[in-house]
Amino acid sequence: MKSAKWMLPLAWIAILAFGAATSQGQDRKNFLLVNYTGASIREIYVSPHESGWWGADVLGDGTLRNGYETVIHFNPYVQTSCFYDFKLVYTNGYEQIYDQGWDLCRIYEIRFRADELVAY
Repeated sequence: MKSAKWMLPLAWIAILAFGAATSQGQDRKNFLLVNYTGASIREIYVSPHESGWWGADVLGDGTLRNGYETVIHFNPYVQTSCFYDFKLVYTNGYEQIYDQGWDLCRIYEIRFRADELVAY
């Protein structure tokens, strides 16, 4: 019976840890990205504001045509800042950078227009 005393606290820790992990299934930085630029976007980069590196293109092999939208997902198990910058590369090669450090923890939708970013 002595060994069973430590099993109950371990069971509670496991239950609490599992509950915390499942409740974090979606990252609060996930957002809807809408293209209202008037052109097709070939690449989109989303980088922490404090980073000096853009990282990988979040569109992968796809292209986001004007008027279309996509959801940008973050890994909920990777802890990063809430503030992000964006780089758009259009199919004609033109690049547009928004490096003001947008707070994705408070934004659920970003609409890129010809010369501006509108956040909701």
